[in-house]
Amino acid sequence: EMFEYRQILTRMRLGDTDCAIARAGLMGRRKAAQLRLSAEAAGWLDVASLAEPHRERITRWWRQGIQGTTIHGALVRSHDFTGSYSSVRRFLAGLEAAQFRAARPRRSVRRGGSDHAGVLRWSVS
Repeated sequence: EMFEYRQILTRMRLGDTDCAIARAGLMGRRKAAQLRLSAEAAGWLDVASLAEPHRERITRWWRQGIQGTTIHGALVRSHDFTGSYSSVRRFLAGLEAAQFRAARPRRSVRRGGSDHAGVLRWSVS
């Protein structure tokens, strides 16, 4: 039973929804939602990257156009970084996703308050 809980927590960390966990037959949707609330309160779903302590340095190099493999090598040589290249790659992917979200234009939809809200008016003579 403990192994099942660990597996469910791992899937939650990876982004699976409560419905996806229920569809996989691991746990019911309501029980998964309760477990998610407890896990979030306890900090069990927080995933700390080994690259996080070097956030400013990595971000600066990334903005300068330096490749991920070069960043990883510099961190290992000069800053006692023990993480893998994949941890740097995932960190850089997060930076790219954040930049994409920030640059994406947002649509605004005005609701109501207009005579042109798709209402057809019929007049009978």
